Amino acid sequence: MNVPVEVLAIMRERTGLDPDILGATFLERVWRRTLKSHASESACIKALAKNESSWTEMLDELVVPETWFFREEAAFAYLGNWLREYWQTSHTHSVFRALSLPCASGEEAYSIAITALESGLPAGRVQVDARDISPRAIAASQRGAYRGRSIRLIPRHAAEKYFKSAGEGLHTGEVLRTCTHFKASNVLHLNEGGAYPIVFCRNLLIYLSPEARQIALRNLQRAVAPEGVLFLGHGDCVAGLDELFERLPVDGAFAYRHRTTKPAPVVRERSRTRSRILPAVRMHSKTLRTVRPVRAVSQHDSLRRAQTLADEGSLDEARKQLIPLLKEHNEFADAWYLLGLVQSALGHTDEAELCYERTLALQPSHKEAVLHRALLGGERPGGAK
Repeated sequence: MNVPVEVLAIMRERTGLDPDILGATFLERVWRRTLKSHASESACIKALAKNESSWTEMLDELVVPETWFFREEAAFAYLGNWLREYWQTSHTHSVFRALSLPCASGEEAYSIAITALESGLPAGRVQVDARDISPRAIAASQRGAYRGRSIRLIPRHAAEKYFKSAGEGLHTGEVLRTCTHFKASNVLHLNEGGAYPIVFCRNLLIYLSPEARQIALRNLQRAVAPEGVLFLGHGDCVAGLDELFERLPVDGAFAYRHRTTKPAPVVRERSRTRSRILPAVRMHSKTLRTVRPVRAVSQHDSLRRAQTLADEGSLDEARKQLIPLLKEHNEFADAWYLLGLVQSALGHTDEAELCYERTLALQPSHKEAVLHRALLGGERPGGAK
């Protein structure tokens, strides 16, 4: 089943999402679910065009949140140090404002608030504005009920201080709720009041069409204060980014500031160790059958180049080689596996686990991905030993 062009046009116009990056399999699954509640295809398209409840339901399917508290811990470690050593020294009475977009189910926004509070700021001086295009995500954020994978990285003292126990999960406490403000919003129509010293916009740009990315980047440029910091995701190194922002030397996180001749503030970072040599990726015959021979040569050449870069210790360069490869071939299991190895070596264990899970979803018999995913589980708090 192919998704009607009218539906793809509605999706592009309202969200900026790129159908080619989301993938045909995923989009067809979303379309089938949306179509079930209508008598015919034409009736469904009319309902979507009129922006009825069917569109909201489809939107929620398109932007399924995948997040957890303190995702990419290095970003929050840097934020805490930046607040203590830089921002608070020159803003002794100001309210600290941060923007989390997209906020998904709220874990990122609450993590920012916790980090600000733990840096020494009182609750009355912390304001985190959280925005997401999905009404369902906003509702989940406001409920503030979390469990399982989502809460595994919350430090014990923070769980006791800022949450209430609820069976096997946690509910956000009153202090966190006073610091966070949730509202439905779209990065393409971002019109917040003033600029923010801290903006988190992680793992969104990679899913947007080229035109939508440029709009999003310009909006982010306005949203980040002149001396502020923008946190992006591991796959968000997109065309046009370097023209507006420059990356800060933060190990384990993707932090940016406006291009300027002024030196960046010195913020201490925790030390990290890296594994520089990655195991070789063995090509799996199942992957070869999913693409045409002409394209298979090209994508496997790109994978080998990424493997060579990783073996030489150029992990960031290897990652930059893999991201566009997976944008074009998002069902290439071996590339997902190598990206998992690279992310793990960079210290991004959560991202590595997602890559291994993606590998196994495409190819359940991928023994190396099974092994490395199991090893990652053993390194986590509460993981299998």
